[in-house]
Amino acid sequence: MTFLNPAILWALAAISIPILIHIFNLKRTKKVEISTLMFLKEIQQSKYKRIKLKQLLILLCRIAFITAIVLMFAIPFDSGYLGSAGEKARSSVLIILDDSFSMQARDANGSNLDNAKRKIIETLDILDQNDEVFFTTVSGINRLERPMLFKDIAELRDTLNTLKTSDITKDLNTVLYFSGEILKSASNTNREIYYFTDAQKSTIENLSLIQNTSLNDPNTKFNFVLIGSRDANNISVDTVNTVSKIFEKNKSVKLKAVVNNHNNFNVTNKSVMLSFGSTKDEKVIDIPANSSVDVEFTFVPSVTGYAGGVIELSQSEITDDEISSDNRQYFELYIPRKVSLLLVSNSPGDIAYIDLAISSSEDLMTDSLGRKSTYFDVRKISSNELSNQDLASYNSIVIVNKAGFTEAESQKIKKYIDDGGGVIIYPGSSVSADTYNSTLLKNLGLPFIAGRFTSGDGNNSLVFDKVDLEHPVFEGVFKKGTGEKKFNLESPKIRSGLDLSTGEKSISPVKLNNGKNFMVEYSKGKGKLIMFSVSPDMNESDY
Repeated sequence: MTFLNPAILWALAAISIPILIHIFNLKRTKKVEISTLMFLKEIQQSKYKRIKLKQLLILLCRIAFITAIVLMFAIPFDSGYLGSAGEKARSSVLIILDDSFSMQARDANGSNLDNAKRKIIETLDILDQNDEVFFTTVSGINRLERPMLFKDIAELRDTLNTLKTSDITKDLNTVLYFSGEILKSASNTNREIYYFTDAQKSTIENLSLIQNTSLNDPNTKFNFVLIGSRDANNISVDTVNTVSKIFEKNKSVKLKAVVNNHNNFNVTNKSVMLSFGSTKDEKVIDIPANSSVDVEFTFVPSVTGYAGGVIELSQSEITDDEISSDNRQYFELYIPRKVSLLLVSNSPGDIAYIDLAISSSEDLMTDSLGRKSTYFDVRKISSNELSNQDLASYNSIVIVNKAGFTEAESQKIKKYIDDGGGVIIYPGSSVSADTYNSTLLKNLGLPFIAGRFTSGDGNNSLVFDKVDLEHPVFEGVFKKGTGEKKFNLESPKIRSGLDLSTGEKSISPVKLNNGKNFMVEYSKGKGKLIMFSVSPDMNESDY
């Protein structure tokens, strides 16, 4: 007889506990005061043997219970385990190897992956030659088109020798589901599944789907074979977030990476490196035990289109970081060569200041030879042409002073935003809140406009009160101040405007000193809608 988990047999020492309790109870005496000794001899003769037998049976039951529990976890095997002692019943056996990167952890016997391979070979040695053997790794368990039935055990041994850890991991729900799918092609009624794993928390939590798998067959037995006696020391790069939201060629981009120390001790002088094309940067950080540190990188992309990079933690000492597969995170940016912009207005005068802003930005964008760089590819149309446009061909749409929207226009804008488009709307001074609420905002499912507001005093104008300067729209807009004042914040003078409302999935980056929203950003589907309370002209403000 052999065991798949022989290390658990040390727990048989627990058998000594009920034995000690039994011996202790024999030695313990209890003084009882009684009024007569007439029947004492009769009690001793008739009851004493029965009491001793009962105590002995209790002792044996306790020992048997502990032994059964320990042997169950040790998973014993003998030559007849998968069948009878005579004509052995054939079985279909599925062996699953956890090849996630946590299996790189090591102990005195080597890595968890190597230890699991040895355990699998021991399991193969005790199987009957007539047994049907399936094998898969966790990373490939969902690739059902790949051959998993091994008729030649020598071929399976060769496959094991070449396996390495993978960046792909799957939870136990997924493993159970695809195990059932694999065994649907099994030819034998008796079925065994052996899952060789280090049982990381990420693989065994949230097991709500087990009852929905096909493993509820009473002829299928699922066995865990636990590998590894310790948690590996590990440091990881968990996420990369783009702080900058607007990407342009030759304009700074800021990224933030989260580096996590999973160890119970502090680590120091860890090198985190950024690579993006020809750009290289390095930060050196210290990370306290069981905590994370944000690492920021700023670089200037010199290319357009899709471009990728990597943030990587240098694995200098294996005593701090035994698992290397989670030491890097890749990222990709799309840097447009040009922005295709659709301007919608009633007349050229409505967008005069927008035209001026676009031409000014092009004057600022010059190459090394002083030549102007055209960043925007602008198409201008009148308001009544909106319904005829293919909106998907534009990166952004700006709508100015449009009195209202038809049902068809509203549905078209809704689909454009849901698919990831960006729309900016400047309602004009003559726009009625009801016309926007009844069609556009209703179809988009956005908060309705409450009405209009005025400054209330012809001599005083409303100004900006609160501005979220971290919002991507304002990146590079305001000049940096001096001393305690971080920015020199200028504000237009506003006389009247629409009373915009906020709600779920919306923010107001700019508020006026009367508490009204000057600018509201609504998130819808994959895209966004930005609406201003005033138009970009001199009718309601000097904006």
